Amino acid sequence: MLQTRLEMAAVELGEEKSRLLSLIFTGLASFLFLSFGILVLSFLIVAFYWDTYRYTALAALAVVYAFIGGVLWLRLQHMIAHQPPAFSYTLAELGRDSDALARSAEADEIQSQTGNNSGGPNS
Repeated sequence: MLQTRLEMAAVELGEEKSRLLSLIFTGLASFLFLSFGILVLSFLIVAFYWDTYRYTALAALAVVYAFIGGVLWLRLQHMIAHQPPAFSYTLAELGRDSDALARSAEADEIQSQTGNNSGGPNS
């Protein structure tokens, strides 16, 4: 039974590793390309308003980027706070195993106590 649980933990560890690597690489790639897009768009906006409203355009972009960054930061904190714990299935199975072993031990103890009281030569 312990071997099965350890194998399950190893499978979950592999899944977590694979999922984490996928998230990291996808996140880095999206960050890179979104950054390039935002940078080029920012240059375009500032170049368009360079003669008349260059400082206003720069300030507006800074405010928009700060707002988006704040919203994303709050979303990240929410995602981290509500993420299920790693190895949740393995821990649940180990908890059920522990409960089953405790019930089995109690049943054995009760059986041994009733066996000693009813069938022994001293009764």
